[in-house]
Order: sequence, then C-alpha cells, then structure tokens
Amino acid sequence: MTHRQRECPGWLDEDGRREWRRLDASGLVNDSDPETIAAYCFTLTLWRKMRTTVDQLRDQGSSSWTTRDGHEQPHPALAIEAQLAADLLMITDALDLEPNGRQAPRPSRVLIVD
Repeated sequence: MTHRQRECPGWLDEDGRREWRRLDASGLVNDSDPETIAAYCFTLTLWRKMRTTVDQLRDQGSSSWTTRDGHEQPHPALAIEAQLAADLLMITDALDLEPNGRQAPRPSRVLIVD
C-alpha cells in the first residue's frame, strides 16, 4: 500500500510545516486525524518558541518581575511554557506519537500557586 501525502495546512509556520512533513513521511498524518496533527504541529512550534524565551530569561537572570505594589511574580512565560508542554503531552498521548524511550517536552519549571 502506498502512502498518500496529505496537504500541509497553509497556516502553519515553517517549523510547523517541517514537523507536519516529518509526521507525514512516517505515515502518521495519513492514519490519524489531520486536524489534531495540525494542532500538534502548531502547539509544538509555540512550545519551542516559548522554551527559547524561558531559556533567554534564565540566562539573563530575569525569570521574575516586580509588580507595581512591589511583589515579585514569576514571569508569565514560565506559566505559558508549562501549559504548552502539558498540552503537547496530551496531544502526543491522544495521537500515540510518543515512541518508547523518547523524551517528550517537559515544562522548564513547575509553578506552585498558593
């Protein structure tokens, strides 16, 4: 049986299209829900960008900010990156994309809210 390539959604950026092509080459796009695959590619792209932002914040020593009333708060990028990582894990699980032994994206820091 030959693999029929599915068209990559035009709204994905280059990083998302690259991931789409990788998954399509493995046959996953053909056998899975293409809309969910597109959501995975989009979320992965956002997570990678946010991961870069969090790394830059860490390198600059600025993973928190001070509010107007003087309270120190974690930088919002930390929570966004953690949520995107959780979303990726959920989509990865739903699509059964996680090969054994491969490490899935993990949030850089767990935020504890009282």
